[in-house]
Amino acid sequence: MEAAQETEIKLLLGDYGWIFLAATMLFLFRKVIENIVMGFLWRKNFELDHIYYISGRKSRLVRVGMTSTTVYMEDRQTSMVIPNEQLKDLVVEHRLPEGPLELKAKRAERIPEE
Repeated sequence: MEAAQETEIKLLLGDYGWIFLAATMLFLFRKVIENIVMGFLWRKNFELDHIYYISGRKSRLVRVGMTSTTVYMEDRQTSMVIPNEQLKDLVVEHRLPEGPLELKAKRAERIPEE
């Protein structure tokens, strides 16, 4: 009886053991994978050396790495390293260049209302 169970366990682990190993590795390195994915998403949406307002503070995006992002905060003249998994919780604003919205506002100021 024990020999039959042992051969069944070896057979199952031999055929499906790689799935168990892959699931275990994925679970163990979940945070690292999340950091890398957030870094790629952040790099796609934002450009280096642009001025952004992060949580109301004027800052410049210096570096987007695999697991962390470096930002230079202009109000205190310091740099801040943010883990990429925390980027989704930040409030980020970018000042728009003078474009159609500002031109419409200027035209509205020049046109007197009747």
